[in-house]
Amino acid sequence: MAAQVEKRFMEWMLRDNARPGTSINELELARQFGVATTGIREFLNRFQRFGLIEKRPNAGWAFKGFTATFALELCEIREAFELRSALAFVALPTTSPLWAQLDVLRQEHLSLLDEIEPRFHDFSDLDDRFHRLVSAAAPNRFIDGFYDIIALIFHYHYQWNKRDERQRNEAAIREHLAYIDALRSRSASAAELACRTHLASARKTLLHSTVEEETTRPRLTNETPSHPR
Repeated sequence: MAAQVEKRFMEWMLRDNARPGTSINELELARQFGVATTGIREFLNRFQRFGLIEKRPNAGWAFKGFTATFALELCEIREAFELRSALAFVALPTTSPLWAQLDVLRQEHLSLLDEIEPRFHDFSDLDDRFHRLVSAAAPNRFIDGFYDIIALIFHYHYQWNKRDERQRNEAAIREHLAYIDALRSRSASAAELACRTHLASARKTLLHSTVEEETTRPRLTNETPSHPR
């Protein structure tokens, strides 16, 4: 049920164009997702410690958004984790089932690219599955847990800016395909270059969105004005 709640919540954030300051009502989400309110509450509590959402006195929640500092710290950790996993991936034996899964994902990327206009929203799920597959080459329980927060931010949050979402997703698909081909080549240097190139693009996109958010987002009632440093 936890996986179901997470997936539905991510879709709600993306498709309902949720922005910083958006109210989150446990009862409404439970009704919409067809789950108990306890499942919604447990999910929200998981992310509260990161400062991404805020509990309101009236038992409601508010999505707070992200700062540029938060985004940079997250990018640094993600890049270190994924580069390690990418290098482990190319060293996998040919008998590893991850190679077959990678081939399947490659075909899914090609299919989505062929139908990008009507299906560009579908990239979020594909993106998540691809990066989780790469991380599976170097399993680590702490890194696995970290990808929950990665999914929320990289795959959903920055997409509240709809202006060039289709173009960004198409560019990311092409980067994924280059990344996948580098992994399939079994070349550590090619995999490292493709990994760094893609994650640099993701960092740039996230930071651009964060800067726009900080200049346009509605201020929460208990939030103090920020001052230039």
